[in-house]
Amino acid sequence: MPRLPRIRCEGEEMMKARIALVEDDVGGRKAAAAMLSRAGFDVRVFNCAEDFIAVKPEVTVVLTDLMMPGMDGLQLMQRIKANRGDEVEVVMITAYGTADMAAKAMTEGAFHFLTKPLDPELLVETAKRAAERVRLRHHVARLEDRLACYESDEIIGASKAIGDAKTQLARLAQAELPVLITGASGSGKELAARALHSGSERRNEPFVAVNCAALPGQLLESELFGHLRGAFTGAEQRRKGRFLEADGGTLFLDEVADLPLPLQAKLLRALERGEITPLGADKPLQVSVRVIAATNQKELKSAMREDLFYRLAGAIIEMPTLAERRDDVPILVAHFLARHGLRAPSLGPGALEELQNYDWPGNVRELAHTCDRLAALYPGADLERLPETLGAGNSRNTVSGLAIDATWNLEQIETEVIRWTLERFGGNRDATAKHLGIGVRTLYRRLKDD
Repeated sequence: MPRLPRIRCEGEEMMKARIALVEDDVGGRKAAAAMLSRAGFDVRVFNCAEDFIAVKPEVTVVLTDLMMPGMDGLQLMQRIKANRGDEVEVVMITAYGTADMAAKAMTEGAFHFLTKPLDPELLVETAKRAAERVRLRHHVARLEDRLACYESDEIIGASKAIGDAKTQLARLAQAELPVLITGASGSGKELAARALHSGSERRNEPFVAVNCAALPGQLLESELFGHLRGAFTGAEQRRKGRFLEADGGTLFLDEVADLPLPLQAKLLRALERGEITPLGADKPLQVSVRVIAATNQKELKSAMREDLFYRLAGAIIEMPTLAERRDDVPILVAHFLARHGLRAPSLGPGALEELQNYDWPGNVRELAHTCDRLAALYPGADLERLPETLGAGNSRNTVSGLAIDATWNLEQIETEVIRWTLERFGGNRDATAKHLGIGVRTLYRRLKDD
């Protein structure tokens, strides 16, 4: 039988999948756990189904005895499949195997059916195959996600400014060094990060994006590095964290300048040593992650630790604003409108000229939102000029749509102004916050509370 590939799993660069063994017989439990441990698996043991459900361990494969006091193996499998679906494979073990029992277990979703006494080689091989099926299922899902968003991830444009950026991205894609992407909000920094990932040897591994401005300190630390159960109030379940999710692939840290200082120190350690420590954990975990960071702040060096800045800035790429690549506006408009099919309006030279002459404070993101509104409000129309009611595509001084009710209180008025400004900047929250002179987190909170 051909040797199966080793299983890559969270926490270590190359380690076997995590397995839960649920068995009420003490001797059988110890023997099976010893067989699996010798094969290199990380084994968690439970003497009943109820204990497994109480702990909710993050595992890839569950090997469970069929006949147990209380909840039996079939009932346990039903609970596992209901909660985690195809993320976990279940192998049934029994001393009373019959064809009917095996058929029922397989129909209910079992991966395989083993009879006692267990054959060590068959046990280990079955565990390997079950774990490999989960790994391949995840791999296929990632590839499908990449195919689904391939077109939207493409950097569109033929201007010299965007051409120079594409050339830099192509040269740096194969390098393993961290890259810092700078540029105004909406200029395509995440697309640039995805281009670096897609052109690298990590292209078939995860690309994970995190907005560092969207969460407060402790939640952001848990989001990045994960936490153990009980690490803090409300931590009822173990969390993997984005570094482990991106293990083997690329982690994109958007708005990295908003990282609190304590997190900057932990990020520096991850970059220097390739290890992270989840909240509540005693020992660090090894990860293999390429970090790409982005910011819209021009003076990033003064906004964060100097040693971290130099670690992040292995290379620096600046994405041009849309105002610096006006020749790309017609190409981008055609691309964004094409997504709407027959609903897309036809724009004449006058309308395109208006779009090219606009300054686009929200950059490409604002242009995309403008095209979406055109398709929604004027499906299939022939537009020689932009409609006066369009707003974002016209001169900044003619943007309309702000309506204030005389009965509103100050908080309601402020919220409406925030919404109106957000619309003006094409949904770009960073640009909106900067224009209004408030923090991004304040803007998130105001919109969430409304």
